[in-house]
Amino acid sequence: MQFFIRTDSPWQTFIHVGIALCIVAILVISFFFIYLPWSTNHGEVVAVPNLVGVSLEDLEEKLDARGLELVVEDSSYSKSYRPYTVLSQYPEPNEKVKVGRKIYLTVSPKDPPIVKMPNLTGITYTMAMMRLRSYNLELGNIKFKPDMALDVVLSQEVNGKTIQSGQAIRMGTHVDLLVGNGVGDEEFDVPDLEGLTLEEAEDVLKGYDLDLGVVNTDYESEEPFGTIVRQNPAVYIELDDDEEFDEDGRVVKKKKKEDDDDKKKSNSKKKKKKRRDKKAPKNKIRAGELIDVWVSGNEEELAVEEVVEETDTAPNVDDE
Repeated sequence: MQFFIRTDSPWQTFIHVGIALCIVAILVISFFFIYLPWSTNHGEVVAVPNLVGVSLEDLEEKLDARGLELVVEDSSYSKSYRPYTVLSQYPEPNEKVKVGRKIYLTVSPKDPPIVKMPNLTGITYTMAMMRLRSYNLELGNIKFKPDMALDVVLSQEVNGKTIQSGQAIRMGTHVDLLVGNGVGDEEFDVPDLEGLTLEEAEDVLKGYDLDLGVVNTDYESEEPFGTIVRQNPAVYIELDDDEEFDEDGRVVKKKKKEDDDDKKKSNSKKKKKKRRDKKAPKNKIRAGELIDVWVSGNEEELAVEEVVEETDTAPNVDDE
């Protein structure tokens, strides 16, 4: 059977064009309002659940029930959440989305990231706390020690061991601080360090909550090499040649005699030396203060030590 469209007149042509337009309109309407909604679940929306704080193991059940897809986009450390826990999501909770929409998540990693330990020594306690937070580190125990550096961090430790700046450490690690709390209120006699080695002196100072100050070398001393020969403050109050103690134990200038005028002129150019008197009152000191020392470094023993060091470091000809 053959079908012919007659266009013998303008009216017939108009009818046929109208029929063609109707068919096209039906197809367009069917595509956009029937096929597309059916193929894309048009009109089916769900509310996005709140996934923050949910572990990855429990996510699939929540998303599958709503026809949503899971995409882990990034990871970030947070001390408030366990590993593999959702920290943030997009779209936000309770937002209406189509079925099949992808939900992008940021989760906490299995192990906290590694950072370099910052240097906290020498800065104030307040600044140290701020620096720890900026590195995602936790403030541990705070110990106070008598020291002239009030509220200043003296050392930093992890698990009881000193940790150096730049050392690898995981975020979230607790860092203990030793902080100076100023000098003590009570005065006590200055300990005698003369005759001790530096190592022995440091042990003595720790018992008094004192610190070793400047270490000087006295090359003119005849004492054994490495021995402390002088300290400041000294154990006893020392006097100049023109000083003496009064009845109350205070240091005063000696009374000048007329007979001593000539001696005064002759001794004016001489270097004054302190006189040590063990009957004199002892100097006082407070916890947290420093004691400077002078260590014997006589040239003969120093030269012997240098020769020994050079011998130890010289290449062995027999080994070549």
